[in-house]
Amino acid sequence: MKKVTSFFLLFAIFASCNQSRGKTESPVQDTSAVQDTSLTYYHITNEVEYTELDYSKLTFEENEDLYSVSLPFIVTETAPEGEFFWLALYVPKDSKFHGWAIFNANNVFICRSYNYYYIGDESYMLQEQSWLTEQITQGEYTLRLDFKEKPINDVQVSVGYSTKEKFKEYAELLSQKELDSILSSNSTAEQWSEKGYEYIEQGESMRALKCFFHANKLQPDDFKISYGLGLCHYYNGNYKLAIDYGSEALALTADKDALENTYKLLGVTYYEVENYLKVDKYLSKASNMTPYLYYVLGISKYNLGQYQNAMLILNKIEKDDKLYANAQYYRALSLWKKGDKISGESTKDAAIILIERAAELGSEEAKEWLKTYYNLEVAPDTN
Repeated sequence: MKKVTSFFLLFAIFASCNQSRGKTESPVQDTSAVQDTSLTYYHITNEVEYTELDYSKLTFEENEDLYSVSLPFIVTETAPEGEFFWLALYVPKDSKFHGWAIFNANNVFICRSYNYYYIGDESYMLQEQSWLTEQITQGEYTLRLDFKEKPINDVQVSVGYSTKEKFKEYAELLSQKELDSILSSNSTAEQWSEKGYEYIEQGESMRALKCFFHANKLQPDDFKISYGLGLCHYYNGNYKLAIDYGSEALALTADKDALENTYKLLGVTYYEVENYLKVDKYLSKASNMTPYLYYVLGISKYNLGQYQNAMLILNKIEKDDKLYANAQYYRALSLWKKGDKISGESTKDAAIILIERAAELGSEEAKEWLKTYYNLEVAPDTN
């Protein structure tokens, strides 16, 4: 897609492509003096307008391997009745785009959520008022765009007002176009599920989620689909939904391997929300444990006060594993806590020695513990 306006061909639903764009007077302060670095705020009627960004005239800040540009926009009037704010981003093929943020006049980040669509090699991001932490009203705002490399010509942007109905219809059209770009419209639930697992293997959990969601609409109450949804939500950090779909998957199978995988999914997800009883419940049923699973179960045992079990489980992590140093730290803490219970000073002394060793191995948590224990301003030198 070469031309940004074609991104919004949806609005042919509301008006002929040959019609004028139907833009009303823009509720934005005149920024003609800085038009190459400012956004125009549009009142969206039939089509969505884009600010033509001239990337050669934008000033980028380099910070932690990202290139960022700040684009101001000034809202001079509140939304008409029945309309609301939205932001649309078109991300072309081979884009260097990394992410974005909206800030209010006090430089406070106000984004909360968004919708995304992948259509072929292009991406589309939508954000509307209900996905922000405060109401867009009259005032000054800033949109920051982040890039992995300094772009030459990249993301196109539109901000403005729209009705709920128009936004929903546009989002539904994008969603359908996205699905059509992945598989044909007559594909089966199994084909959507297989495509979802392909995306997971490629590390594309957001795209995989769309496939499993569509598969689930075609065939609910299927283990592989529910498990795939749970897996995607876990990778995306939506732990409540990961637990919901993982629990649903658990009820849909009696297969030994399927149960094993679901126990592991639920175990690591409950660990993220610090429900250590549930971690213990599910991971204690699992076999073929990885170092990370041993670590998660061991930390959970520690937090449940099961210090002896925590020590035994954490000791299963090999020295060449990246979790070894922290595992040794929690083994030492377990020994310390166990010593508290039996008033064994020699046990505490042994625990301190182990914590010092963990710090030498690179455990930052061990270093912080020693800093507090010795009441030092900086962690002791472990070289």
